[in-house]
Amino acid sequence: MKTVVVRNIKRTEADLVKRLAAVGVSTAHEAYGRFGLMKPYLRPVWAGAEAAGTAVTVLAHPGDNWMIHVAVEQCKPGDILVVGCSADNTDGMFGDLLATSLMARGVKGLIIDAGVRDAKTLREMGFPVWSKAISAKGTPRAAAMVSATIRVWAGSQRFPRNGTGARYGQSVSTMNFQRGTFAATSLTLAPFLKVTIPVKETR
Repeated sequence: MKTVVVRNIKRTEADLVKRLAAVGVSTAHEAYGRFGLMKPYLRPVWAGAEAAGTAVTVLAHPGDNWMIHVAVEQCKPGDILVVGCSADNTDGMFGDLLATSLMARGVKGLIIDAGVRDAKTLREMGFPVWSKAISAKGTPRAAAMVSATIRVWAGSQRFPRNGTGARYGQSVSTMNFQRGTFAATSLTLAPFLKVTIPVKETR
């Protein structure tokens, strides 16, 4: 498996993302055919966090956050970084320094199937994060230099979303922990929004 970085991501239209955010996770999940929820163990690092945006997906190895650093360079305003791991992991792969980099790029939040650190600082920064665990155990960036299996890819199929993966450019809506996380493709999202949300015309 080659290392791959997808740089030219076709993102969901901003208007669709905005309208998805207004619907909320529970309503979107039900109206979308009870599909698209991520695993319930992905919890917010701080209560009340909300975000909606387009996904930039990453697959990383446990204990190595190098590809998160690579993915930061691909992010644009309105994105949500979605990180999956090739095996079970709870190390603190993300913290305040990476959050600062993402916020500087206009990123709306992070969803990670691993651990994060600096929870207090993340709350003070107001940067929304959903993770499997909170752990002070940091991660190096050396293993990825010799590995050909870590990549920023077109669909993190190992990311826990009911057997499928959030794909780059998809809409991702994350609300508070009662409502969970939800991902949908722009192709199927547009008709859904047309049915469930009336559009107000302004002159």
